[in-house]
Amino acid sequence: MQEISNYEKIKKDIEEGIQKRKEEDKKNKKIINQIKIISSLENKVQKEKEKLNKLVKNEAKELENE
Repeated sequence: MQEISNYEKIKKDIEEGIQKRKEEDKKNKKIINQIKIISSLENKVQKEKEKLNKLVKNEAKELENE
């Protein structure tokens, strides 16, 4: 009888561990997706900065030529 009780306890502990792992994986996936979105937005911002810098340089050249 004691062996069955120990088995049930071990089984319950394993199931709880699996459930916690699933919850952690779910959180990690959300974090990874957020990181991907942030990275993408940072890249877009960088490209826009580069475009603006080119425009400013072109405008400065045009003003010098006038």
